[in-house]
Amino acid sequence: MDHAPRRLFIALPVDDQDAVRSLDKFYQHLKKYESFLKIVPPDNYHITLKFFGSVESGLADSITEAFLSLNRLKMVEYKIEGAGSFPSADHPSVIWAGLKCDEKPLAEILQSVESLASSLGFPAEKRKFIPHLTLARLKKERSVHQELKKLLTGHRNSIFAASVFRELVLYESVLKRTGAEYKKVEVVKLV
Repeated sequence: MDHAPRRLFIALPVDDQDAVRSLDKFYQHLKKYESFLKIVPPDNYHITLKFFGSVESGLADSITEAFLSLNRLKMVEYKIEGAGSFPSADHPSVIWAGLKCDEKPLAEILQSVESLASSLGFPAEKRKFIPHLTLARLKKERSVHQELKKLLTGHRNSIFAASVFRELVLYESVLKRTGAEYKKVEVVKLV
């Protein structure tokens, strides 16, 4: 029996292939900057709702059990709209595509996930939740190439796609030399 700690998080996956393909051109532009960007592979696109971090196997089992008790959560309509960076365009650490989501079902899912986490002793998230898809991270602190800034500014108001989140996933993040690999541990279908 494996008792190694596991890195777990709950997320809404972007698994609609048309939505993923809508970002292909933008993705190809980002690849020009691979020397200083760590680009997220399209099959890893998701919105993280709660990151538990590295947890021991007993707690991982409790998280899994609590996760499976989530039910009757509604599907969430969304649009992938705009692009930008955190914390700022001049000093980014994360490059993202924005998400405009149907707020009521998303708020219900977030509340259910926070309640689950709280019941297991995890602190509530202090930062305001901003739905976004992480597309790339800067490898090191450095100033950003002017053309990359123009790319982000040029896509500030772009509408890439519209779709629906149909499932909530408990993922395990396995760190490898090539980057994180995300494995679905459990899936809750949204109604």
